[in-house]
Amino acid sequence: QNPVMAAIERGATPTSVAVPVPLDDTGMRQLVTPSASFDLDSYISNYTGHTTIIRLRFIAERVPELEIEALQMAIDLVKKTRHVVMYQELMEKAGDRLGPEYAYDTAWVEKTTRSNQKELDAMEQDFATHKAKSIREYMRMGHHNIAQHRYECGDLN
Repeated sequence: QNPVMAAIERGATPTSVAVPVPLDDTGMRQLVTPSASFDLDSYISNYTGHTTIIRLRFIAERVPELEIEALQMAIDLVKKTRHVVMYQELMEKAGDRLGPEYAYDTAWVEKTTRSNQKELDAMEQDFATHKAKSIREYMRMGHHNIAQHRYECGDLN
């Protein structure tokens, strides 16, 4: 049995188990079989923000029985954010297996991308103005706001 799942069944929380994911003979990640009592909704409610989406993506990759449900949940959540790249990655993984209600939403991608860029441009313009005037506190706040915006958009470079 998978050591992570065994630890969870013994009562450990998923975040307290630090066991490396073993590889199978081909060097690929091993798939996980959840216990019969595993409830994805209650498990995922322990996470917030981007972590929820990343965790759902991880579950979709590792647990074939929960792949469709995890992808659907992840796509629903990512469409409430500004993270266009994550949406595109999830839709690529899902393909057309989720049905017509989960068809690729080009309008959302374009609208969100435009909105993200417009907000970023405005923030950078404000920052440049404050930098030219050497207003340190506003420069600090500008850096923070730009970083927060980039984080919300999934631009972690």
